[in-house]
Amino acid sequence: KSAVQLIDYDKTDLIEPGETQEIVIEADLQNLASYDEDNAKTYIFDGGDYFFTVAEGSHAAINNILTSQGYTAEDGMDQQGDADLVEKWTYEPNEGVDTATFGVSSTGAEVTNRLSHIDMNEWNPDSITYLSRSDWAGTWPKTYDELSATEAMLPYLSNDFYVIATDDDTSGIIFNSTTSDLTFSDVVGLPYEDPMWYTLLDQLDLQEAIMFITAGNRNYKSMPSVGFVGGQYTENGPNGFNLKLGAYSNPESPWYVSEDDPYAEYGTNDMGSAPLMAATFNKDFCYDYGVLWGNDSLFNNLPMIWAPGLNLHRTPYNGRNGEYYSEDPVLAGNTGLSVTTGGRGSTQTHKCLRDRPADLSGL
Repeated sequence: KSAVQLIDYDKTDLIEPGETQEIVIEADLQNLASYDEDNAKTYIFDGGDYFFTVAEGSHAAINNILTSQGYTAEDGMDQQGDADLVEKWTYEPNEGVDTATFGVSSTGAEVTNRLSHIDMNEWNPDSITYLSRSDWAGTWPKTYDELSATEAMLPYLSNDFYVIATDDDTSGIIFNSTTSDLTFSDVVGLPYEDPMWYTLLDQLDLQEAIMFITAGNRNYKSMPSVGFVGGQYTENGPNGFNLKLGAYSNPESPWYVSEDDPYAEYGTNDMGSAPLMAATFNKDFCYDYGVLWGNDSLFNNLPMIWAPGLNLHRTPYNGRNGEYYSEDPVLAGNTGLSVTTGGRGSTQTHKCLRDRPADLSGL
């Protein structure tokens, strides 16, 4: 575990001399849970003493906590902390370690190991040593140049698990139904379990469905059978729409940007990078950043943006770390939430398994 964990953060207004401002910080205890891959195979919450402090950074926070425990700068701290900024809270679960509270997601799904097969030690025990805070020097990464795939690994490496069946009962799958004349606009906004969705899908033409799925990416194919008008409705991010301001602007809209507009060539992705935004530690500022994306979506006539990127900085060798906010999940999550809340049509991307640009196919 880390010696200190960020729980939440906020910014004061510009405080003039002699003024004060009170800010409420809410401690979400799930941010203190740890994942136990080997034993509980879920998130655990240890019993014991927890020390909460307000500080300007992780160094100041740990200095405050150590000072409250009686340590001084002579014990190796880089400077003395402020014990008055520390509060102690004791958690006493029934079994010493709480494996239940955060072992189930907010949707009721069990939280447990799902990707154990990507660990080489699952196939060849003790073949790799992982970096650990408990033995930093002894577990420092080294080069592994003699590893080879075992026979049992080969199906996983080729992703060879899907069995193509030719004798399934498909009588319940209906295409080209004429019992209704619904259109896509009739069901927009309805819950996906609403029966009208199923009625609409029954109307869908099979060839149109195949073309829509195989085209993918930014190109949405028309599906006349359900009244869906094709076109480009999204664009890549991550730091704003990867376009010029007037790239897809609609001449019939009140915010049309004509070709001769002096700002038509303005790049709507010419904004601060994701790490820079996170470094502000300013939720309101990041919300306004999202609002700017929303305005640009109107100018560009595109309702969706593939952003923000929510992957973490797990390794400095990831070539697209500039698209992600932080190595800290609390900072990254809150920054992404602020941007998404302020924006229009944000579709968070790269949530996991995106630690290098190569070998993306099949993930």
